[in-house]
Amino acid sequence: MEKYFRPVSDEYQLSDDIRDAVEFTRVNLAEPSDTLTYRNFDVVFCRNLLIYFDDISRQTAAETFYEALNPGGFICLGHSESMSRISSLFKVRKFPEAIVYQKSSEAK
Repeated sequence: MEKYFRPVSDEYQLSDDIRDAVEFTRVNLAEPSDTLTYRNFDVVFCRNLLIYFDDISRQTAAETFYEALNPGGFICLGHSESMSRISSLFKVRKFPEAIVYQKSSEAK
């Protein structure tokens, strides 16, 4: 936390060095042509979005995330979301304060 974040009020913000290396963007997951250029990510944060999708749309989004991630990459969802209920493409990884989902490091 001290190395990569700085406190701002009651929250934390990425340090300027990291913010310069991070791209924040919006993508329509329901539009395949919007997602084709998004590849080779190590981590994707998609918090509290999938709860608004129907089952088919959630599965499509899971496949989109899978294709966008590098082998061994992670997807972070909101607390009320679970990739385990959506797709078997990802392995559950439990950390002390979070559950994340990881693409196999052997995947292509």
